[in-house]
Amino acid sequence: PFVVGARFDAPKLYGNFAASIGADYFLPSQRVQTEMLEDGDTADVTGFAANARVVYHWNDQWDLTGMYDFGSITTTFAGAATRPTDATAAERKDTSHTVTVGVLRPFF
Repeated sequence: PFVVGARFDAPKLYGNFAASIGADYFLPSQRVQTEMLEDGDTADVTGFAANARVVYHWNDQWDLTGMYDFGSITTTFAGAATRPTDATAAERKDTSHTVTVGVLRPFF
């Protein structure tokens, strides 16, 4: 699959704060299915991911950071399925939200 994305970094946003945001779009593609366990004749996949990060430069030895990550992948199945055999269309959407808080210390 191909991905198109953008990112914006602000290393000196305000005072001791830095920030970055980014987003990626997964261009439509096909998912390979296990033979004899297909959920449809075709499996089209699209997705989107985004993230944001804030860093506070506490002192020369330590930084505090907070991050948020979002991801979403959608697979659309069409055509006859081998399990269950009466299905002709289905959709699966996986979404994740992750929040991370941490302390950073550079070693070099």
